[in-house]
Amino acid sequence: MNSLNFGVPILFGNSGNHTAYAGQGWSSTSDADTTWNDGCVCTLQFRVAALRQSAQLVLQARPFIVPGQMDKQELTIYLNGLFVTYVRVAEAFTATAMIDRDQLSTRFNTVSFVMPHAASPQALGLSGDERKLGLAFVRLEMNSVS
Repeated sequence: MNSLNFGVPILFGNSGNHTAYAGQGWSSTSDADTTWNDGCVCTLQFRVAALRQSAQLVLQARPFIVPGQMDKQELTIYLNGLFVTYVRVAEAFTATAMIDRDQLSTRFNTVSFVMPHAASPQALGLSGDERKLGLAFVRLEMNSVS
């Protein structure tokens, strides 16, 4: 399992480093600067150095929106099974959330992104794409906060 250094982002897309942290639920193909989830849950896994203070999670993404059919996406983020934050989005966004240092483990961490309204373009009559899309992930970063 790879270590995540604070202040060093996980980047998505063809040239990103996200595959080193990817758990379940990711599309097997990426765009130039984004990677879609495939399903209602996707995860990232990593180790971190011991913390003396809290951390801040910063996520940049774009929702899968179909005007008139799917006007928003909902996202709940969990860290090691504990609630971190919830957002409802209709456009590209940056979500930030504080994480208590006791929530992070130096051994194994899983960030889960839950998108209950992920849907396939095929099911919506848009294309033959069967992936269940919720968000196009751009960047995730953890920063230590004093």
